[in-house]
Amino acid sequence: NNLAKPDTVNFNDYSGNQYFTVSQPNAIQDAFGTGNLWLYPSPVNHTLNFSLNLPQGSDSYTTASIYSIQGALLKETVFSVVSGENHFQMNLSDYPEGVYLVQVKNGNVSRTEKIMIVN
Repeated sequence: NNLAKPDTVNFNDYSGNQYFTVSQPNAIQDAFGTGNLWLYPSPVNHTLNFSLNLPQGSDSYTTASIYSIQGALLKETVFSVVSGENHFQMNLSDYPEGVYLVQVKNGNVSRTEKIMIVN
C-alpha cells in the first residue's frame, strides 16, 4: 500500500456525538470492515467510481449516498454486491462544483469520505 494515511476531520452533532469522519480527497483507500474501499478520481468530473473489496459474509447490497457539505441528502443509490471485488459508478454531472460527502454502507459498516466535484 503506497497511499499515505489521509488527514481526517471529525464532525459532531449538537450533543457532541461524533457521527462521521471525513478524509482529505485523493484516491481514497480505507478499511471497510475487513475489506477495502476506493473512491476515484479525485477531483470528480462527471462520474464517481467505487471499488469495494468485501469479505466473505458481507451483505449483498451496498448503499452509496451523496450529501451536501451541510449534511443534506442529495442522492442515494443501492448497488448489488458480492464477496470479493465490486465496481460501480455514480453519475454526478448534475451537481455544481464544490465539496460533497459520500457515505458508503454495507450492513452495519459505514464509511464517509469527502470528494470535490469540478466541471
